Amino acid sequence: MFKGRTVKRAFERVGAGVHTGIVGRLEVRPGPPGSGMRFRSRSALGFADLPVHIDSVRTEAGSTILAGGGRVVRTPEHLLAALVAFQITDVLLVLEGPEVPILDGSALPWCSALNDVGVVETGEVRALDAPRLRIEANGGVAEAEPGPILRLEVDVSYEWGPRGSAAVEIPGLFVEEVAFARTFALERDVERLRAAGRGAGANLENTVVWGEDGPLNSVRSPQEPILHKLVDLAGDLALVGRPVTGTIRVRRGSHALHHALVRAIVAEAGRAAS
Repeated sequence: MFKGRTVKRAFERVGAGVHTGIVGRLEVRPGPPGSGMRFRSRSALGFADLPVHIDSVRTEAGSTILAGGGRVVRTPEHLLAALVAFQITDVLLVLEGPEVPILDGSALPWCSALNDVGVVETGEVRALDAPRLRIEANGGVAEAEPGPILRLEVDVSYEWGPRGSAAVEIPGLFVEEVAFARTFALERDVERLRAAGRGAGANLENTVVWGEDGPLNSVRSPQEPILHKLVDLAGDLALVGRPVTGTIRVRRGSHALHHALVRAIVAEAGRAAS
């Protein structure tokens, strides 16, 4: 069993979305025991809840999107990574706008806010121990195996661009050593992304741009893009719908690969429970 958690009090952040460029407002509210992580967003029918779960995911290249009932929540992964790092299980995320604010491009502002307001235990939650499995998707490989804690490992190897590996245990030192890492883009992909309607809210403050010879703007760490892959992986694991333990290894990761992994984990858990 796992101790469920929620925030002690509500807080909010306002900012542009990295892809839409539209300013949104996100309020994080305490959630009752057993309620899980939920987004509350507006559609033509008014406000309604959208669970943070793989069943709500609409996969698009390079991003995580939750959708259902005419409601869409874009780019929640950095916020979700912070919630996973603080082991929060029950929380209501009220979004006004189509996309979660990108803020500085990392999970750190969300982690700092969570640290400021504090967390409180809500009761017991049954964690999901990762099954032993291996999948391939979108040019990458993901593996999972059981274990007593959550450990994430990533290996990044672009044809040209950032290369390296990194690992972190959660909660461990995620906030201190990983959360600061901002999202990144390869210089050669920038025009294509813009043409596809993405990156309207990206700038050199919230996004690392990686050229053929290295970063084109200042970085917080030489490994910043590698560490950001840990941020994205942690956030996407929230889509399991409950805490996860075990080791997750990802090589040449992407949101599409993460989603495929989560679907496999949830499916295997369902088979084991039946």
